[in-house]
Amino acid sequence: MKKLIISLAVNGRENYVEKQKKLIETLPIAKDCDYWILNEYPDYVTPHSVTPYRFKFDLLKKAQELGYDQVFWMDSSMRILKDPFELLNKSDSGIVAFENIGHLAHLYCCDKAKENLSYTFKKDDSVFREVKQTWGGIFGLDLSKPMPQVVLSDLFDHIKKGTFDEGGSVRPDFKAARHDQTAMSFLFHFYQIPLLPYGVIAAKPHVTEETYIQYAD
Repeated sequence: MKKLIISLAVNGRENYVEKQKKLIETLPIAKDCDYWILNEYPDYVTPHSVTPYRFKFDLLKKAQELGYDQVFWMDSSMRILKDPFELLNKSDSGIVAFENIGHLAHLYCCDKAKENLSYTFKKDDSVFREVKQTWGGIFGLDLSKPMPQVVLSDLFDHIKKGTFDEGGSVRPDFKAARHDQTAMSFLFHFYQIPLLPYGVIAAKPHVTEETYIQYAD
């Protein structure tokens, strides 16, 4: 079983490279895995300025091509407290995703993304408004199982359709576009992928013995 953690930090709105150093300190907690810790885009990766957040999935695709079985994406703000691959080994679907509580997905879904993703909520606006948002900053895939392959394929289809592109909405409750995070939220809803609850991932004041990932410092 080849395991991998990927984190790419390129400075922009914040000093992500500096934040990533705290993640690096916690990486040894994840046993028997490789790490791709990057501070620039490899030549096979689409920069964020071209397509927002496509770089995550370009890197996952490369990991798959290189024969990795289990892969976690982690933003620079994540800190490992317990081996996250334990969660992936327990996952029936082969996908580990966390609920981003207090932030329902529709609030961050631009009109273009809503149009493209409408099949996931059967064009029912009451369902659209209930879909939970997942964390785009951390998720795990067991690429030896079929469901992660399906979801990755769907995500690349949505990249082509413009679901990840910048966009707006006239809906009064719309806050901002969240690109890949929105797409994953609705796809996980569609495929009935359970989102792990707050507490498994938690802010520092709420960390317990059950917490695997702390976000921020």
